[in-house]
Amino acid sequence: MSYTTKASDWEVAGIGCLAGGTGVAGGWFIFIFQSKSADVSMGCRFVGLGAGGGADLGKIGKSLKLIKNAPALEKLFKVTSYGAASFASFSPIEVEEAFSMSDLHHTIGRLSMAGVAPVYGYTAMYITAATGVFSAYFKSQACNGWGFGAGAVAMTTVGMWFNQD
Repeated sequence: MSYTTKASDWEVAGIGCLAGGTGVAGGWFIFIFQSKSADVSMGCRFVGLGAGGGADLGKIGKSLKLIKNAPALEKLFKVTSYGAASFASFSPIEVEEAFSMSDLHHTIGRLSMAGVAPVYGYTAMYITAATGVFSAYFKSQACNGWGFGAGAVAMTTVGMWFNQD
């Protein structure tokens, strides 16, 4: 079992994000995907651009200074996502087509979210990984949760899933 093993028992947990915009919106969103049958637990990020408004430094954001250095931000998210796996709250994914982490890498997707967190708050989030115009590994999968952060945001983005450097 490994990175290339297809499975249908995936679970996902949202770990953090840095998102915002006014009209045009986008962000970096960090998740952990895990599957018992594939024996994999891996940090993944979704990078998207779309429409919305607000700003959100969700769950792990510390300051707006993070925006200035995207490569350092990616490394921070990668390290934090692996450390967060032990206490993350996972949601089962309703899989439409079995997939592996290898399959998910560079897959086009959509992420829609709305949340408010003055210091601690709730975010409603739905994620999709498309395999074609009418097919997907998963569609509008709920990945909601409570977390520490600062901001208020509502957006829908289209982007890409990544899980390798």
